[in-house]
Amino acid sequence: MNSTVDETLLAAHSAHFTSSFLPTFVTGLPGGILSMLTLMFVSPYMRDSLKFMFMGSLMESGRIVYGWLSERIWIRPHIRAHFYAGDPTYEWLMHFLMERKLWQKTRDFNITTRTSKHKWSVSTPDMLHPAVRWFSFFHRKNAGSMSICSEDRDISTDYVPQWADPHFLKWNGYWLDVTTTVGSTATYPGDSTVPDALHVTFFTSDTSVLPAFIQEARENYLRNHEESPHVIIHLPSTAPRYAVNHGQEWAVSKQKPLRPLNTVTLEEGVLENLVKDVRNFLHLEEWYNAQGIPHRRGYLLHGPPGTGKTSTIYALAGELGLEIYSCSLSGIDDDFLQRLAASIPRKSIFLIEDIDCAFPSREDQDDGDAQAMAFGQGIWPPPDNATSVTMSGLLNVLDGVGSDEGRIFFATTNYPQRLDPALSRPGRIDRQIGYSHASVHQLKASWDHFYPPDSYTPVDPSDKLILLEKVPDLVTVFTTTTKSRKAAIASTPAEGTEETAPPAPPPPPPPRPVVGYFQPLFNPPVPLTVPLPTLTDRFISLVPAATFSTAELQGYLLLYKFDPEGAADNAAEWIEEQLAERKEREEEVERKKVKKEQRRKEAKQKELEWEREWKEEKKTTEAEEDIGGVIGWLTNFI
Repeated sequence: MNSTVDETLLAAHSAHFTSSFLPTFVTGLPGGILSMLTLMFVSPYMRDSLKFMFMGSLMESGRIVYGWLSERIWIRPHIRAHFYAGDPTYEWLMHFLMERKLWQKTRDFNITTRTSKHKWSVSTPDMLHPAVRWFSFFHRKNAGSMSICSEDRDISTDYVPQWADPHFLKWNGYWLDVTTTVGSTATYPGDSTVPDALHVTFFTSDTSVLPAFIQEARENYLRNHEESPHVIIHLPSTAPRYAVNHGQEWAVSKQKPLRPLNTVTLEEGVLENLVKDVRNFLHLEEWYNAQGIPHRRGYLLHGPPGTGKTSTIYALAGELGLEIYSCSLSGIDDDFLQRLAASIPRKSIFLIEDIDCAFPSREDQDDGDAQAMAFGQGIWPPPDNATSVTMSGLLNVLDGVGSDEGRIFFATTNYPQRLDPALSRPGRIDRQIGYSHASVHQLKASWDHFYPPDSYTPVDPSDKLILLEKVPDLVTVFTTTTKSRKAAIASTPAEGTEETAPPAPPPPPPPRPVVGYFQPLFNPPVPLTVPLPTLTDRFISLVPAATFSTAELQGYLLLYKFDPEGAADNAAEWIEEQLAERKEREEEVERKKVKKEQRRKEAKQKELEWEREWKEEKKTTEAEEDIGGVIGWLTNFI
């Protein structure tokens, strides 16, 4: 009954809707189409669906119009900046955010263990809870043990924060949103490399905020770097060359402890003049530009190994607050070298160590030619190429048209005679500083560095009865001579031999009076039976001048860090051993030269024999061809 009434009402409404609302041309349509249209406009379900469709279309159209207007007419409510790893601004911002303790708001860290810490990582003690830090300090103070959060932080780990989630920071009244993204390295040639990135959003429409923020971060970075007891060293990326994007060439950064100038032992006045020259260069940029002279300067430090060339550069960088960009020419080509040089910022040091190793000397080239000729006959392998960098490519980097200005170039070499004159001419190498084995001045400076004169305190003459027997056994351990140690090793029976009764120990020497005390750093005082000035004179008189490098002297003195008496007493034996070892090395080098010359002569002889055999074979072949031609002519004539 009800269904019949509904159908009747629907039919009545349809007839009324058709006659009242539909146009006259619609009423002329076939009955099926007319019934479908009538049902669409009459049914409440269809009317509601059409309403939703209309409202959705209207909202989407409004969204499109709003986006179009916001991009072209309206003012954006924020500014977004992106900083990528490898660019100096990335380092400035990371250092700035670390100082603002933004890392305390994140729970995501990249953890690595390094021998030299990252320049803006979080140290281990800062990561610990305050109660844990207090307990560790109390434990060290009372038990004397070293823990992970001791003051010696060189063996700590790097905690590099990752702000994958948004973190808010307020700066100068503006709110900032900070996030980071982790990059990816290309696996195969042709793949794209995405570096690590730092994204900062400023919730303001004032565009002057961005340069002000970057400038403050830069000034803060430079100020902290000048005050920091570390030198920042940049190294080229270790990724494959095809995986290194432009601007990401210097992807490895380390920091090493600053080295004071007084710890570098050179001839008097050499280091001071070098520092003065570099400082003047940095301050005279406007003068260089006014004179039309390129604002760049090159230095070549040459001399035997271990004489302090690299130490000079580190000490100079620490004194002037400069960063070092160190590059090795092995394994790179001209294109990558150009990219490396172009990525170095102004007022930085561009360092190439052992630059002579990249290009062989004329003697080596001659030997290489002989080896290459012999290799063609299967006699000797060809020489290996240490680098793909050409001399032309290196010269273009130093002072070519595309070379940058405002930086300082340093090169070191042990063999300056191997360098091409075009490389060492003024304009590329402006100053050459020679290093040599330690002179008398350097001998005394090295000794005084380990045993400063002001660290010695003589004993009052009224206390002459103080004997070594009354002091700790520490001195006895340090004053054990090298001869006694070798005698103890020689007296130890070899494995498989019968052990004999040890000889009776010699009677102990009579005790000697203490004449003074030597106070080493971070250690208890050491009593001396010989005055320290006397030990200094003895050491300088024993060690010959211009014979040993400062590195060799330092290695010897490190054996007697707290024992100046042992250092002076055993110097003669050490000199004898070093000279004997040096003689053996020189003899070995001479033997290798003789063998090398012999191989070169053999290769040359083989080449001459091969040429003689080839000429004889050619002569025989020509004679056979002549005889064959005569026989053929006679045959045709007959």
